[in-house]
Amino acid sequence: MLACLLVISLSLVVRFIIWIYPGYGWGNLTIYDVHLYTSYGRKFVNALLKGDFLGVASIRFGGPPLGILLTGLCSYVFEPFIDEYKAGLLAPIISSSFTISLIYLILRNSFKLPVKYAAIGSLIASFDPYLVQFSAAYLDSIGAFFLFVAIYTYLRFQDLTAKRYILIGLLISLAGITKFSFLIFALFFALLLGLIEKDYKGGLLVFLASLSLIPLIPWVWFGKTLSRAIARNLAFNSLLPPIIFGPIMIGLPEAYPWYILTYFGMGQIHWNVLPSLSHFLLFCGISYRLLDRNLRMNRRLVILLLAAILVVAFIPRNYWTTSWGGGAIIGEGILLKQFYPYYFYFTNLVAGLVACSILFLKSSRNDVRNPLAIFPIMLYSLTAPFTVIMNGLYPYWDFIFTLIFNFSKANPVMEYYGLLAFIVTLVMLIALIAFTVLILKRTLTS
Repeated sequence: MLACLLVISLSLVVRFIIWIYPGYGWGNLTIYDVHLYTSYGRKFVNALLKGDFLGVASIRFGGPPLGILLTGLCSYVFEPFIDEYKAGLLAPIISSSFTISLIYLILRNSFKLPVKYAAIGSLIASFDPYLVQFSAAYLDSIGAFFLFVAIYTYLRFQDLTAKRYILIGLLISLAGITKFSFLIFALFFALLLGLIEKDYKGGLLVFLASLSLIPLIPWVWFGKTLSRAIARNLAFNSLLPPIIFGPIMIGLPEAYPWYILTYFGMGQIHWNVLPSLSHFLLFCGISYRLLDRNLRMNRRLVILLLAAILVVAFIPRNYWTTSWGGGAIIGEGILLKQFYPYYFYFTNLVAGLVACSILFLKSSRNDVRNPLAIFPIMLYSLTAPFTVIMNGLYPYWDFIFTLIFNFSKANPVMEYYGLLAFIVTLVMLIALIAFTVLILKRTLTS
């Protein structure tokens, strides 16, 4: 208990220092939509207190309500002590700190690690620069907390009964009414339960339970607000997976290698974004296992990490588009960005948990050697050295896309450099895939 409280305290302190007081992150690190989310949250709370349910449903947020509700509550509760916007920011920061404590409990209770190893694993997440920075990502940080409660439940019990699967689904549903992408996680998690665990009934129960709280989303209560919210979400997102159709949508097939690398890890490269220690430790852990040709990973953790990776890979948000803001802004001869580096927040949390299991746990009969399951995990881990170096030194990943764009449009000035950028990304993708296949062939068949 003392170790767990220490982990929570340290996590909260470092996040408080970066974002609240003295607030070293302001002006130095990328942060998104502070005024927007706090404003939505306060309007949401005010409308609820008045019993104005149509007003609640009419707030032009378009997303699920739980995250902005908690943000609004924090803003009002802590406003007497700090600025109302920083008060709202406490909602994701507190959620992030409690998520770290769940990592400690998973390592300690589910995997029976000694206190020192559980503490080390959780402190890695506490001080991971990327995770500290994007503890300020409102919906991702809050939703990840609820999802990690579900993960703790999933990993805690060896015997997963129907009631426990329903409980896991309900907890995922709390994440889903915080941010819709967590419902995509529920879908992949349910599918992988069937494909890897052969537990089709459990997967179905989890998925159905994960949808159970959707009626709590206010804008589904009224026909007018429902149609407006659907239109807004369709304008922001793509019905077709952008990793497959994105380059075609923007008329840029030469960008396919860049797109695939982006959705498998490189998308977290951006200006004023800190590198992820957890992502890099996953690479180190897998490299460590490769030395003795023992690339086995806990079956349940493989399911979780694979689902987390596939959520980002198949997220319906196209990286570049010709319109932005639900169609409010239309690009004329330019492309607008709709994909952000904090989308990997939850994935990197799970990656750190898996890295700790690889480094601290011995192989067991619960480990999986399925190459189809491990391949995306390997590919994601192999992008870690590039993300760490580029975020730390030269975050020019978007500029590489700009060069490819100029090559595709036959820009006379930049066409040559664009061709080089296309060749570099193509060779890089082929090399990573070939290296992954070679590793899997040599390790999983030995």
